[in-house]
Amino acid sequence: MSKLRILKYNINELVIDHDAIADNLNEACHRNGVDYKLIGIFQNRWQVIFSIEPCKEIYHYNIDFFMGPSEEDIIADIYSHWQSDIQTLGMIRVNDEYLGVFEKVAE
Repeated sequence: MSKLRILKYNINELVIDHDAIADNLNEACHRNGVDYKLIGIFQNRWQVIFSIEPCKEIYHYNIDFFMGPSEEDIIADIYSHWQSDIQTLGMIRVNDEYLGVFEKVAE
């Protein structure tokens, strides 16, 4: 029986290649014929931890920098993604920049 899974990444991995972490997250969410959905994003000083659980739909995840660090930039980015049917699930702080974690139902 499939259960909750935890994925852990060192914050430095996100600094080096956030696209590779997104690819890894997507691979982890579609493994062994079971699809998973991201249900939690947690960050401490050294790590980012994702929790995923089995689901019936197929989701695709992207991790990318927000347009800027200001409140206005972040809100504009959230609205922009939402208008494209992309949900903003959370934010990860990397040094003085912010990465968004985005989810879209796969077509």
